[in-house]
Amino acid sequence: MNFIIHYLKQIPSIAALIFLYSCAAIQGPPGGPKDETPPELIETIPKDGTIYFDGGRVELIFSEYVDANTIEKAIRVLPTLPEDPEIIYKGHRILVEFPDSLNENQTYIISIDRTLKDEHKVALAQGIQVAFATGDKIDEGKISGTVTYEKSSSVHLWKIQHDDDLTEFYQRIPDYVVDASDSGHYEFRFLSAGNYRLAAVDRSASGSPISPERTVVGLPWTPIIQLGIEKDMPNQNIRIPDKMGGLKMTQAEWLTGNWGILTFSDKITEWISAMQIHAIFEDSSIHQPHQFIDPLDGSKLHLTLPELGENQYITFMTNGIMQGEETILDSGLIKVKVDTSTDTTHLSIKAPAKNYVLPIEEVKIVPFQIVFSNLIDSEKSQYPFSFMQ
Repeated sequence: MNFIIHYLKQIPSIAALIFLYSCAAIQGPPGGPKDETPPELIETIPKDGTIYFDGGRVELIFSEYVDANTIEKAIRVLPTLPEDPEIIYKGHRILVEFPDSLNENQTYIISIDRTLKDEHKVALAQGIQVAFATGDKIDEGKISGTVTYEKSSSVHLWKIQHDDDLTEFYQRIPDYVVDASDSGHYEFRFLSAGNYRLAAVDRSASGSPISPERTVVGLPWTPIIQLGIEKDMPNQNIRIPDKMGGLKMTQAEWLTGNWGILTFSDKITEWISAMQIHAIFEDSSIHQPHQFIDPLDGSKLHLTLPELGENQYITFMTNGIMQGEETILDSGLIKVKVDTSTDTTHLSIKAPAKNYVLPIEEVKIVPFQIVFSNLIDSEKSQYPFSFMQ
């Protein structure tokens, strides 16, 4: 009897050993190839593309467990909400809690960038966007392109809401943010009709307002991107300078009438043929000014615009110049107040100086250059000079 009791007392220990052995048996032996397969989004509840969405919970289901430490920075709701949504981690599922007070007829996007990693620290292959609309349709606008940059990059997108957004958009948090892939490709989807501004930055600055003095930024060749009848705007390519070391626009000055001057940090004479300066008016229209280098100072660029209308401010934009891997001219924006009053001061000669002697050569024509204090109307100034011996 005592033997039986002693035996029965051992049963829980034996059972525990069998259970532990069984648990250990389901795991494979250590070693083997490292898991480098990126996680994938396999399902959303409700489904991607749902209309008449009224807020509440959205469930994101991934192909494997994701790293809980990466979800906070990786997931955004776009356009940006007044308050960040609650995000709940459930292993291979992530729950996003939307507020009930969403805008009418608005497409909301859950953007998942490449900060998100699985439990083996493998990042997403490319950023993901899923959309839900509070109205009866999902917006179909799309902007895409390629970012050229040595490091990882993010692309910011602002929808122009008011006049300040034309030139000072970078001072506020972007409405939309996506990460570029390893090859540099980026894509914004589900955009409503309207005008947009675009910029690319190092991924460390992703989602933040841009400080031009401290942030290396790239701009596209198209200053304002319009979505309307054309819903797809591809090839909005951007190059981010490797460093903040190129020539820069440092000052804009409006002189009189339709005439202004841009000043750069150094001489631009060698690069003038490659420069593209755009003038952005207050109504968002884009104009190409006539330009010429100051004959006495190679760091100054004169600009004239034939029709100014009622504009009080004009923003000048340059998209930068690259030579191989070297940044020659940084892309940038500069705003200037317009003065359309007529200059009534008398015209004067700035160069050559009084009593200047021009060297004459027998076998070579030596040009004689006169620089005036104001613009000359060439059509009204026929034969204005007299030469005397």
